[in-house]
Amino acid sequence: MMKRDPHDACRRPPVKPWVRNRRILLTSFLGITAGIVLFLGVTHHLNTRRYAALLESIRAQGAPATVAELQQWQNKEDAEILGETPSPENGATPVAENGETAVDIYLKSTDLLEALRTSAAHDEINDMLKQLDDGQALSPEDLNKLRAYLEEHQELLQMLHEAAALPPGKFPLDYSKGFAMELPHLARIRDAARLLRAEAVYAAMTGDTDLSYEALMSCLAVQSPLRGEALIISQLVSIACQTIASEGLQNTLAYAGYNDEQLAVLQQRLSAEHNTTSLTNALMVERVFALEAYNDPATFIAPGRTWMDEIIPGSYAALLRTANAFGWFSGDRQEYLECMEEMIAASRLPYAEARPTYAALETRGNDRSILPYLNSSLFASLTRVPAVMARGDAQLSLGSTAAAIERYRLAAGAAPDQLDALVPAYLSGVPEDPFDQQPLRYRREGEGYTLYSIGANGADDGGTPAVSTFEGDLVFNVRR
Repeated sequence: MMKRDPHDACRRPPVKPWVRNRRILLTSFLGITAGIVLFLGVTHHLNTRRYAALLESIRAQGAPATVAELQQWQNKEDAEILGETPSPENGATPVAENGETAVDIYLKSTDLLEALRTSAAHDEINDMLKQLDDGQALSPEDLNKLRAYLEEHQELLQMLHEAAALPPGKFPLDYSKGFAMELPHLARIRDAARLLRAEAVYAAMTGDTDLSYEALMSCLAVQSPLRGEALIISQLVSIACQTIASEGLQNTLAYAGYNDEQLAVLQQRLSAEHNTTSLTNALMVERVFALEAYNDPATFIAPGRTWMDEIIPGSYAALLRTANAFGWFSGDRQEYLECMEEMIAASRLPYAEARPTYAALETRGNDRSILPYLNSSLFASLTRVPAVMARGDAQLSLGSTAAAIERYRLAAGAAPDQLDALVPAYLSGVPEDPFDQQPLRYRREGEGYTLYSIGANGADDGGTPAVSTFEGDLVFNVRR
């Protein structure tokens, strides 16, 4: 019988290969996980420091970096913008004795404005006015429909004219909601501008020149409160209203007998609507809202991503917040801030000079498959906004130049052969086309004329009207 080694009891049994491999895998996994966590933690710390430095850089430029700072900054901007409110010579009263503003009137008119939107003839009348832009005349039947439409909304029209004689005021805005801010007044303001244009057209075609003039002035005034709203959508609606007024002038010049004084005020008011800081200010506010979205990406992205929530409710938002806590979106935020810094700097330049910057920024960013690239949502189509705002500037220049041409025609008996003839009696210089910084194009055609900008495509299409925002020319035609 063999003797047992007393040390055998202390010896461990040999480790099986599969156990050894499992331990190696577990150790490797834990090591890799710890390394990833450490890497993400260090990266997040560095990104946080860099982000704080960027915020200080933004503040050093006098721009807001948080929603709280935004409200203070907006109050300061409001004071400066209200200081530029058109004077009585431009058709507006700077001070109301009772402190009432145009916004007060618009808020009182909410039900009437909603009734305007839901009117059975609303779309038909707007389509009818588009016929004028296409060079088509209105039939007697069209005029009867237009008259009935205006009579239906006579109370609202009276209130809009009353508001035009008051300082603009401002609509209450809750900046703390960021991108979720509610702006119900924008659609109503645009509809009000269309109604006033319809009144101007009908008055001109029925021989009431003074009412046509008053309607155009009220049409220009209706968007004045939006000048103080440093929001991209508000500025786009403001531009839409200014364009509606310019088109209203185009529609009425062949019918209304505006005198020199009326044309001079229209010319001055259209020129005064140019706002060289509106895009810059709106981009600054957009940046603040975007930074709030980066603080909690789930509130911005999760509502649009539901397939994971169908499996585990709330899982997608939880995934986004966890990823954000580890700095997943820090690189996106850094790139966004860099892009916005370039875009804000470009917005201070004439559009023709800034266009290459916008084009380069438009190509940045691709979407990710599981966790989204937040910039693709925040920056999508943003680079196209400057072109739309340049269109607005072009429309204002076309309208004010046309008013100057009409003043020349009244004095000389015919439209000028060239725009240079308007300088210096009616213009200090021929306005530049914002799309190429060349003088606006013009040609006399019999008793009428064609005035145009080359538009966002940057090509001179000979006065071919634009078929979309980015194709064709912006044309102001007067046919007599």
